[in-house]
Amino acid sequence: MFNYPSNPTGVTLKYEDMASIVDVLKDTGIYIISDEIYSENVYEHKHRSFMEFQSIRSQLFVINGLSKSHAITGARVGYILSTSHLIEEVTTVHLYNSICVATPSQYGAISALKNGDEDIKKMNQSYLKRRDYIYDRIKKMNLSVTKPEGTFYIFPNISQYNKDSFKFCTQLLESEQLAVVPGKSFSEFGEGHIRMSFACTMEEIENACDRLERFLENYGNK
Repeated sequence: MFNYPSNPTGVTLKYEDMASIVDVLKDTGIYIISDEIYSENVYEHKHRSFMEFQSIRSQLFVINGLSKSHAITGARVGYILSTSHLIEEVTTVHLYNSICVATPSQYGAISALKNGDEDIKKMNQSYLKRRDYIYDRIKKMNLSVTKPEGTFYIFPNISQYNKDSFKFCTQLLESEQLAVVPGKSFSEFGEGHIRMSFACTMEEIENACDRLERFLENYGNK
């Protein structure tokens, strides 16, 4: 299972790395699930998909939807791409869980896919400005962080203040009324980090950064 661009880090997978993975997995009988829900939310680089590799098509499921690309999370429109044979198997299971997406959501999705390309570009331009701002602010706070290449999340390391990310987030919420997600929510490998979202207004991001900075400056006194 792969999730690139990745939540919570915003990291993308380079084509060369994908090719190496494909070389290992092809003809093994191992099925690959690639969650590419943030495929439209990329910045400096073009999104590369496992769908580009013909040699693993018979082993591949690509998951996507319109929640992130067209900002219609509430419509609950998603889809799976695979070979016709595998889709038949998926459909057999799916029919016992859900009939279909709500009709208004389907019409909305059709319109978004046909007419929404320019909206995606506008959103990404805004995301890029917000990403650069929050990244620069976090670096100035002397927190270790990787610049996201996709998604609208950033994942700074706060372990120098508290290795328990849940306690850190609780203290931050109580002290500054700023809600972020503890890294341990994303497994033991995320511990010592926090996830922040920049899918909000620039004013809200500036305010959030001010609160986080103030919290860190006073952390030893808490």
